[in-house]
Amino acid sequence: MGETQTQFLALCQGDGIPLTAAGNFDWLTSHGYRNAHLVRLLPDEARDRLEAIYIELRGDVTYAGSERRLGSDFFHTGLDCIVELDESQHFTTERGISLRHYTETDKLGFDFSEYVRLVGIHRSRADRDYAHKRAKAFDFGGGRRAQRAYYDALRDLAAPHLTGNPLIRVAAPERNATLAVQRLKDWLERGEVR
Repeated sequence: MGETQTQFLALCQGDGIPLTAAGNFDWLTSHGYRNAHLVRLLPDEARDRLEAIYIELRGDVTYAGSERRLGSDFFHTGLDCIVELDESQHFTTERGISLRHYTETDKLGFDFSEYVRLVGIHRSRADRDYAHKRAKAFDFGGGRRAQRAYYDALRDLAAPHLTGNPLIRVAAPERNATLAVQRLKDWLERGEVR
């Protein structure tokens, strides 16, 4: 856990928000839309969109590396849902591409239009900061950005179907834990799900 995440968790717990460090889930793996749990349990329409995102982000459809579980940031024990804290690396051009595949019927635990706006604000710096990093299934300069955007979409689109609740995203591009906690509190008070 990074410094902002550690501070965020401590502040949440200090304010009585029942947040714990999250574990892993059988359905959340590096194989994404090809994971056996998703193939069985995710509606075809959602799985097809995840595949389309993967392809548009230039993921290697022939890549068959070993499957590993992906972690999540936190778990809200009161709401039984995953909570992700999104620092600047989550607001790239590739994340904007993945967001274009979302629909009005997706159950989201974040303000979709605000995320689109934040991508517009932060993408040029985030793209530059992560320009040269590669990933095995996204083996090109900037591939790590594409992989992260894909895994964010995987969490967003699969979690409501497999956990019963939308995943909550808390924007923290400034890496300010206090501000992020306030954003989470505001979201929880409104009780919004899109």
